Amino acid sequence: MDVRSIPLPYQLATAEQSKSMDIRTIDEFGLNGFTLMEIAGNKAADFINQRVQKNSHTLVFCGKGNNAGDALVVSRILNQYGHRITICMIGGVENLSADCQKNLDLLFELRKHNPERIEIQDSYRHNDLPQDSDLIIDGMFGTGLSSDITGDYEKAVFYLNEQKHIPIFSMDIASGINANTGKTLGCAVDANFTLSFGSLKLGSFINDGISHCGEVEFINLPFPLHLRACNHSIFSRDWLSINQESKPRTHKYSDGIVYLIAGSEGLTGAAILSAQSAWTEGIGAVTIFSPGALTGIYEKQLVEIIKKPVGSSTDRHFKGSHLPEIQEVLNQKDGIVVLGPGLGRDTETVQFVEQFLCNYKGRVVIDADALYIMANSDSITKPANAQWILTPHPGELSSFFNEKVYKDSHIRLNRCSELASRFDAVVLSKGYPAIVGTCNQDSYITDYDNRIFARAGFGDVLAGKIAANWLKTSDEILSCGIALIDGFEKAQSFAQETGVQPSPLDVI
Repeated sequence: MDVRSIPLPYQLATAEQSKSMDIRTIDEFGLNGFTLMEIAGNKAADFINQRVQKNSHTLVFCGKGNNAGDALVVSRILNQYGHRITICMIGGVENLSADCQKNLDLLFELRKHNPERIEIQDSYRHNDLPQDSDLIIDGMFGTGLSSDITGDYEKAVFYLNEQKHIPIFSMDIASGINANTGKTLGCAVDANFTLSFGSLKLGSFINDGISHCGEVEFINLPFPLHLRACNHSIFSRDWLSINQESKPRTHKYSDGIVYLIAGSEGLTGAAILSAQSAWTEGIGAVTIFSPGALTGIYEKQLVEIIKKPVGSSTDRHFKGSHLPEIQEVLNQKDGIVVLGPGLGRDTETVQFVEQFLCNYKGRVVIDADALYIMANSDSITKPANAQWILTPHPGELSSFFNEKVYKDSHIRLNRCSELASRFDAVVLSKGYPAIVGTCNQDSYITDYDNRIFARAGFGDVLAGKIAANWLKTSDEILSCGIALIDGFEKAQSFAQETGVQPSPLDVI
């Protein structure tokens, strides 16, 4: 799946991509910047007007650039809707961008005819700010901010964040949030709504951007499709549903089989969760390979699942000697292998995983202990025709790079793409947010709070869901997205109905 095939409201742009789309639409396509600003401001004003009371008093904080220009257009349109407007030009009214200056001039012209409804302050004066504001528009800084906010702008941010009872609408991105990394630059506005013009901004969905940008609304602009450039997208149930194809199953093996190479002594629970998860996705058959000594456990716990014992009745973990037996079964019917849940790290198991991955030419979801083995092995190379999905949690992803990635989702995003390129695979980085990276640098990001999954066992459930949906869709990205959203919706529903944090069994 190509990010550019995803509907525009779900595509994410970096600051550079956003700027390029804007400039090229002006220079190459011929739509001038003032017209684009007028379209953006009108749509944003309509959105705001539908969410606040009529005849509200709107306080507008502006900088000097085009972000302020957008806010000034919104101010003008809201005034025409009947709102009283107070505009605070924090850095003064000199040296504004051309389009910002033009929109300020229009407001000065309107004020001549309706002076009691439009006030324009030429600096930040805390004591002169109105005490009866009903909403605030943040037009201080947009995607171009690259240094910490200081001075009167910093004071303005602190003032805004003290207004807990007043909704704040940020233009394009909450002022103070880096549009690429999502990190706070000194301080940042706590927006209730962010109106994102032309494209959603990557920084709104990672790191600090998640908590500062509030509800993010896409405001479409007439950028020609051939000038749009995005490498990232949010996962959405809407576009995932559009791409899901439902086809009748002719027999239980027609879709293929999910094969599990998982479990070892003391860790069979992970294999059981993964197998149950795959089965409940509605596929025709699930087969679990079992070291001989563990088969009895699966016979009791997995009634619907086909069991394939390997090795002797005393084997409690996977060994290299099991490979011929497993390969013989895999050659009989097409399917997808889940490798890793509860596999263990015995020396013989390490050798087994290395040999399996170097020789198996099918589709594999690689999880848990198999990822640990990969990260600590120099001998694993992917066969040319194999297809892999790697599902590391932050610790497992860190082990591939000898670098901690726990607290920075922008770093995780980059490491996802690097790991995907290294193995020519798809990488699903578990965490908040979850990120799926591909070898062509595209990334897909969840836009909901998936920290509900931060319990042992959810990763095993996710691996089974991914494999089952990969069978049904034949698309790695879709299978990851469907598994993530389906799991989240079931977990959220369970929590709402019971008031209890769900366990992995509750989302199967």
